[in-house]
Amino acid sequence: KNEWTERIVVAVVSLFLILSLWLPPASIGARLYYTDYPLIKPDEGGVAMAVNGAQLRVPPNAVEKRTRFLVEAVAGQDLAAACGDADLFMGTAGDITSIAPKEDAPETLAVQDIPQNLIAYEPLYRVDVRGDDPSQAKLNLPVPYELHVPELADLYAWDGQSWEWLPSRIDRDEWTIEADLPSLPSLFVVAQAQPTTPRIDLGVTSAEDVTEVSTDIDVSLVSIDGLYLEDKGEIGGQLVASPKTVEMSKPLLSISNTVDGVTRSDLLDNLIIDDSLRARHVENVLQQVKSGEYAGVEIAYGGVAPDLEADFTALVQELAQALHEQDKILAVRVDRPQREGDNWDTGGYNWQALGESADVLRIPTLMDPEAYKPEGDMDHLLSWATRRVDRRKLDLHVSGYSYELVEDEWQRIPYQRALGLLVQRIEADAEEILSPGELVGLSLPDANQASLQFDDDAQTYTFTYQDGQQKTHQVLLQNAASMGRKLQYVNRYALGGFFVEGGVHKENDQGILPIVENFQDNLVPASAQFACVWTIQDESGRTIDQEALPLTDPNWTWTAPNNPGNYIIQAAVSDDGGQTTLSSTSQIDLQVPTPTFTPTPTNTPTPTPTNTPAPTRSTATAESETEEKQQTTTSVQPSAPGYFGYGIQAAMVTDGNHQRIFDHVNAMGFNWVKQQVEWFRYNPAPGEYHWGELDRIVDSANDNGVNVLFSVVKAPAWARPPEDTDEGPPSDPNTYGDFVREMAQRYKGRVKAYEIWNEQNLYYEWGGRGGKINAAEYVQLLKVAYNAIKSVDPGAVVVSGALTPTGTNDGDIAIDDRVYLEQMYQAGLARYCDAVGAHPSGYNNPPDADWRSWNDPDRPNCKRHPSWFFRSTMESYRNIMVKYGDAHKRIWPTEFGWATVDGLGVAPARGYEYAADNTEEEQAKYIVRAYEMSKSWGWVGPMFLWNLNFAPVAGAQDEKAAFGIVRDDWSPRPAFHALCNMPK
Repeated sequence: KNEWTERIVVAVVSLFLILSLWLPPASIGARLYYTDYPLIKPDEGGVAMAVNGAQLRVPPNAVEKRTRFLVEAVAGQDLAAACGDADLFMGTAGDITSIAPKEDAPETLAVQDIPQNLIAYEPLYRVDVRGDDPSQAKLNLPVPYELHVPELADLYAWDGQSWEWLPSRIDRDEWTIEADLPSLPSLFVVAQAQPTTPRIDLGVTSAEDVTEVSTDIDVSLVSIDGLYLEDKGEIGGQLVASPKTVEMSKPLLSISNTVDGVTRSDLLDNLIIDDSLRARHVENVLQQVKSGEYAGVEIAYGGVAPDLEADFTALVQELAQALHEQDKILAVRVDRPQREGDNWDTGGYNWQALGESADVLRIPTLMDPEAYKPEGDMDHLLSWATRRVDRRKLDLHVSGYSYELVEDEWQRIPYQRALGLLVQRIEADAEEILSPGELVGLSLPDANQASLQFDDDAQTYTFTYQDGQQKTHQVLLQNAASMGRKLQYVNRYALGGFFVEGGVHKENDQGILPIVENFQDNLVPASAQFACVWTIQDESGRTIDQEALPLTDPNWTWTAPNNPGNYIIQAAVSDDGGQTTLSSTSQIDLQVPTPTFTPTPTNTPTPTPTNTPAPTRSTATAESETEEKQQTTTSVQPSAPGYFGYGIQAAMVTDGNHQRIFDHVNAMGFNWVKQQVEWFRYNPAPGEYHWGELDRIVDSANDNGVNVLFSVVKAPAWARPPEDTDEGPPSDPNTYGDFVREMAQRYKGRVKAYEIWNEQNLYYEWGGRGGKINAAEYVQLLKVAYNAIKSVDPGAVVVSGALTPTGTNDGDIAIDDRVYLEQMYQAGLARYCDAVGAHPSGYNNPPDADWRSWNDPDRPNCKRHPSWFFRSTMESYRNIMVKYGDAHKRIWPTEFGWATVDGLGVAPARGYEYAADNTEEEQAKYIVRAYEMSKSWGWVGPMFLWNLNFAPVAGAQDEKAAFGIVRDDWSPRPAFHALCNMPK
């Protein structure tokens, strides 16, 4: 019995020992055969998943025999710590593998080589294959939550030597990044591309057409035209670059198959389908490169047939290999693609394959101005392209030329010649022989019917005209503004650079080069002010009369002089209001004959002309034009269409003595007044309106010749969400639309402007706490209001609700006003307002102080952040408007001012302690200076000082009184006198 007992014990113990080798956590099966790795079967494939949802899928028939593989999500911060650089990775690790890497481990070596222009997000993904590598696989990784801009998300793989970019796609619904893999690298990482100093290429098309180029422009390349493809792969032509341009950088030889505007697709077709001709052509290109100190070659072969895509790709591959052996680069220009649903038809150009071989792939911008709307076709194209080609290889091909649509094909034309199409013909309503003093009506039939249109999104002007055969031509003008708009995409998508075709052509807009030179500064070009410049010269060429008239109404009445002779009447177009003429000039010749005297002169009275006398400009018009010219010459910033104005906010509902209010407004020479309209007071129930107080305000303002701005806020209780704790927006934006429509209908032509809400980036203006603040919801309210007002009063100005400057950005109490403004633009702001509202407070800082450097030891508070400074708020808003293609609009400061308790006999209200820092004299000086600065900028509309009479209404102790320019007894403060004496 004991023997059997011993045998049983030995057997059991042995069995447990054997099982222990196969059971976790020390499974001999896992150690020897990786049984814990997912299995790939040849006929079924397999799937491996990491703990964070990352997935690697191998399809059937990708392996020849059974293989095991594993994908792990590794904490990047642990790797970064091992490298001694804790900032290598961004993001949150989550529930992923944590390892203690060795200094020489592949993962440690790899993270040290992550490119500097990338922000890498953890985790790092590690792939381990036990068996033969699959021939293909599909990778699916979650996009890190912290990566908020999916357009900039890229996928990189470690090949053992370096990080290589991988083509990928973004699934916005699942918030994942996906890639099809031809092999399995050992490591992957999701990264965000960062804008870097871009390549800049100023293409040169003709030596004689090259303008002066500033050597300050950091030009990387210059593509020099002149060479072209000939039969059998030969290269003809002659380079046209001027020596000065070549000195700026290493030039690229640009070879084209377009000569005199005709693209020779037949020559290209014959070349690329013949292996021997391709090889011969590659050798000819190398010979051209060796003939000079060239950085490489650009090929601009247009019209590749779709069925020859593979042949063209083969040419690029062979040419790239040959050039790379000589340490030269290859740039490839492709034709403009066509959108097809969610994809793009690129014709015979396989962008992904070309991007793998070429060093630079140049993709053209789109022609249609509609493409530049927020999230329009240009955004779609670049999002699509950067999924297929390493964005660092992509150059945006932008043109400095204008374009004319001729027989369904866009043909480039220099900017000045395009403007000349508006003045091709001059018509005169008189005979060629004139009497002294005769009035001659001059007109431009082409300009009169051109209908010059401006597209806000593209910052582009277009017009149409009819030729002598009554065929309609469409012209698209390209100038500095449209160039700046297009270049915004380079940083937005972190592209490698841009190529400016015709950027140095002397007949293109000379404002383009400053835009290129200051590319990173988002320089705002001056808005075009198109004018027709009429010039009268006598037969000696001396100018005897000249007049600049708006191109929208260019007709002019000229009085023939008493002096006999031949006179040349010329018309040209200017885009700066008449200071500079740009276009080619049209002209007609008229003659005032020498009178013939008879031996016995008679006293015949001089006949009175029957023509309508030339209109004379009113004093007001002349003063207005003088003011605009002063703004143009003294402004340090480009101007925007519109007008400047002097306004003030007054309490006219509480203070019913309107005449006293308007006496003060008129005494200052102000022409605007603002009244906040609390919606709930005038619309207590659906369909019920009480207009009495507003009627009296509008009547008083109109009687006194003062324009009115209504700022409409605070929904009535019946329209608000029941859970809101503050008087915020309505549940349904249409209820607000109904109210402002009724208001605009009632006051059509009498209330000039409406501000839609107030400081909506602050919680108590948007319904209360709890994360309610939402820019997209506000823009929806703005959209409804804009359409409602315009439906009944198209001439009314709609101003977006002014934001409160704040550094708080928690999404609950407030959102930073600059962040919120960008969110508004991303939600479509540009389409639903005529002006952008602002509340640029100055606190205890002068209006022209720079927040980055201004310091006052006696006033240390309210410093070191732009929200405390008038100038920074205004300039940062302007920069955002420029960024989103809205530079043609003006900023309307609907509240601004400086608070002071000096002279009021009270202490500052709580939260307004800075009001003790300012004296009354400083308040006066700061307000005047703010008006002067804003007027000189040229992109500011009416400014509304906060405030006139809140001290008499609310009492000296109220915080609003400190901003007022009269005391509680209506006695004027120094600011009131300063504004009365301020030149308007």
